[in-house]
Amino acid sequence: GAPELRGTGALTGGAFGDFQAPLIRSAFDYRDHLLRSNLTFWRTGQPVVEVDASLPFDLALSGAPARRRLPGPLTILATGDSVDLAIIEAFTPNLRRVTGILDMDARVEGSWANPRLAGEVRLRDGGADVPALGVRYGPMTGSFRFRGDSIVTEKLTVQGKSGALTITGGVRLEELTRPVLGLTISAREFDLIDVDDYLKVRATGNVRLSGTPSHPVLTGIGRLTRSVVFFSDLITKDIVNLEDPLNADLVDTLQ
Repeated sequence: GAPELRGTGALTGGAFGDFQAPLIRSAFDYRDHLLRSNLTFWRTGQPVVEVDASLPFDLALSGAPARRRLPGPLTILATGDSVDLAIIEAFTPNLRRVTGILDMDARVEGSWANPRLAGEVRLRDGGADVPALGVRYGPMTGSFRFRGDSIVTEKLTVQGKSGALTITGGVRLEELTRPVLGLTISAREFDLIDVDDYLKVRATGNVRLSGTPSHPVLTGIGRLTRSVVFFSDLITKDIVNLEDPLNADLVDTLQ
């Protein structure tokens, strides 16, 4: 009912679906309903991101309550200095040639029900190929401020092949695990998809993304410019007149 746990561990080559984890080392200590842990993410032998956490939890092995998250103060501190964003390629195969630098110094305090945030995350010279969409996004530049119960950005800019996309607003945490979206997305001649002989979509407009990640709401107005849908099957197929007696053998008279 009141265990004490401590230890260290490492995860190498972890995978779950498309998620490919980098080397992760951890240390933890649990007693008096408080879990203290340290996570360090490594790439090519160098630590790139470090997370320290102190969380009120009930990890009882028997007689556990229905809700293991307990009231009380918590602390999460995430730091990273000049993190090479190429590490993202270790997490997903859907991005290629990832570039950019991330500086992170973020803190979460308060409680599960009333989190309080501080710090900032800065992104510069970001970029990535998205093979499934046939586009490259970048350079990307912006910053995220952690203030009160929200993560906000004054302007995150994403350059495309011809135009640009900007994101403003933020995410408010009603609880630490209940984010509420409040983002405004503006696009100008931005290439969303560019797959040869399939689909090309270039968009201009302003939309608002609200709701929660599990039930998002998208509102606004936009227009497509210089967009193309390829109907190659219709062009290459031969049309057959089934009423022509010469084609009678092609008709199944039993149906």
